[in-house]
Amino acid sequence: MLDLASYKIGKPSDPGEILNIFAQNPFNSLIPNFFNSSTPSGTILAEKSGSNYFAATIETPKDSVLMLKASFHPFWQATIDGKNVEKFMVEPSFMAIKVPSGKHDVEFKYYPSLYKQLLMILGLLTLPSLYIFLKRYRNFL
Repeated sequence: MLDLASYKIGKPSDPGEILNIFAQNPFNSLIPNFFNSSTPSGTILAEKSGSNYFAATIETPKDSVLMLKASFHPFWQATIDGKNVEKFMVEPSFMAIKVPSGKHDVEFKYYPSLYKQLLMILGLLTLPSLYIFLKRYRNFL
């Protein structure tokens, strides 16, 4: 280290490169040029989103992975050009699908289960029932 924020990398015989931990990523020179590729992974041409729904038209020059920044849950369904595809979890628990190269229409839909609706109805019926029960049998308690 040269000071509290700057240091040299390389072998002792090399003059090395001086890096500042606040100015740049210290690992850029250590990682191969894999992530800094000049070829983009893909382009979003159009997108539409709503409650429990996301759709987009995308174009990718090579096989890619498309990530939806929504929590992974089994009730999500993903399609590419109208065909169901397998979804998988990526860190930190987001959902992703594999997309082949070319132009595609992708769609994510969330279908809540029936038991959630039944529980909501049961909860709404419980409150008036509890009120009637307590009003009628208040003296017994």
